Amino acid sequence: MPDKFVIKSTYGCGNNIIVTDKNNFNIKEARQIFENKNNATIDKSSKILVETYLENEKNDLYDYKFWCFNGRVEYVMFCENRQQGVKILFLDRE
Repeated sequence: MPDKFVIKSTYGCGNNIIVTDKNNFNIKEARQIFENKNNATIDKSSKILVETYLENEKNDLYDYKFWCFNGRVEYVMFCENRQQGVKILFLDRE
């Protein structure tokens, strides 16, 4: 595992756990959070993802959200500067 990482689920939002020091990470606590928070919505295809924690000098990463319909991206939301004065741009296929 990298020193810094993010744990997220495929079955909801607001379930991210940001780990900035893997030596202080409590896996039992993380497991309990995911099991308790979404017990009613979990199905057999639900997964937990672990990704490297990304950061830059400004501590502000670009955030992209993709809205897909029938397997095709129809809209994209681009977001920056979430810490102060957030800027959001919505794009469609045109």
